[in-house]
Amino acid sequence: MQDKLKFAIRYLNYFIKSKYYYGHGIHSPFIYKFARKVLFTRKKNPELKKIDKIFKNYKKNKNHVFIEDFGAGSKVLKAKSRKISEIAKSSSSRKKYGKLLFRITEYFKIKNAIEIGTSLGIGSLYIGISKKVNLHTIEGDKSLYETAKATFENLNLTNINIYKGKFEDVLPLLLKKIDTLDFVYFDGNHTSTATLNYFHQCLDKVHNESIFIFDDIHWSEDMEHAWEQIKAHPKVRVSIDLFQIGIVFFRRELSKEHYIIRY
Repeated sequence: MQDKLKFAIRYLNYFIKSKYYYGHGIHSPFIYKFARKVLFTRKKNPELKKIDKIFKNYKKNKNHVFIEDFGAGSKVLKAKSRKISEIAKSSSSRKKYGKLLFRITEYFKIKNAIEIGTSLGIGSLYIGISKKVNLHTIEGDKSLYETAKATFENLNLTNINIYKGKFEDVLPLLLKKIDTLDFVYFDGNHTSTATLNYFHQCLDKVHNESIFIFDDIHWSEDMEHAWEQIKAHPKVRVSIDLFQIGIVFFRRELSKEHYIIRY
């Protein structure tokens, strides 16, 4: 009950500070276009219907899996044995934010991407469903790894490469094989220490057009602390706080600025 109250207070703080930008009031031409063409566009894509179907099947799946959680855990699900339907409803990427992941990868023509925290693979599908992105995604839990892997294989998504293991073990090995990163989606182990550790590791591979997205930036006071440190990093030029996720741009031509957008 206390956690829910604290979370509600964090959302209220976000809501008060946020502004509804539909491109208006934004001085940066780059962020203006991003708001109009990516954040608030109503364009649809037939590829997304495939994900909707898989998500619906997950929500109907009553099979139990045994979860070994290496991160901060779930605020909703505490039992080790969980139904796939429960996991889908509580932890998979929300449709609104999933579609945003898809639009970002399409708009910026993302080629090389990493996802830290696969879960059932819904977020992975939004990133890689079009087969234009070479995605590397990491999952620590065996049951979730096998479920997501089977989904990718059934869709013949050979562009999505899934790795099983602890993030701190797999990520350094993966980064050695990648020259540059266009896109990183941080969606696992929601603690400040771990998030900042992964962030700093991935920084070595960024280029001017790289984009980092952090899930659950207001998950806890600890995660909010991590988000503030990320925003303050000298390489970060622009950040966008959408409450559920935080988006970071590294473009040197942009002025240092932080947006809180009601989404």
